[in-house]
Amino acid sequence: ISATSAFTSGADDKPGNLIFYTTADGGTSPTERLRIDSNGNIGVNQTSVNSSRKVEITQPSSYTSALRINSAGSAGNGAYVEFFVGSANYKVGGDHSTNALLFQKDGTEYMRHDSSGRLLIGHTSSINTGGLDSQVQVVGTDTEKSSLCLARFVNDSGEPFLIFAKS
Repeated sequence: ISATSAFTSGADDKPGNLIFYTTADGGTSPTERLRIDSNGNIGVNQTSVNSSRKVEITQPSSYTSALRINSAGSAGNGAYVEFFVGSANYKVGGDHSTNALLFQKDGTEYMRHDSSGRLLIGHTSSINTGGLDSQVQVVGTDTEKSSLCLARFVNDSGEPFLIFAKS
């Protein structure tokens, strides 16, 4: 672990970086793995931190994922990532009891990708209509919440298409 000066020091300050090194199995020299810069920005697997991002992870090519969030909770509990935008609280995460990926805003679920690969908007379980459990379902209690819009915004004679095909 190393603490270094980040910039030329002034008369009354000394901005610095905190750098963590490890040596790979079979290696002979340490490699920088994590850096916290003088602004509190964090970089993983990179030697400089992008000042426009608070946390950045660079994934080595030998890895299959850069970040894993795992929940060992019981049914009904899950692992979530939370985002706060203004006064709104957004959560994206999984539900152990249904094996679904959930999208929530301020505690209300608005979209779900269920364990069968269906995208459910406006409801939490698949609806069988005409003998089909469709892959994309939009359900609501009024016109706006149960509508699907297909629009093309360009000043020409072209239009959007809804294509039905069968092989």
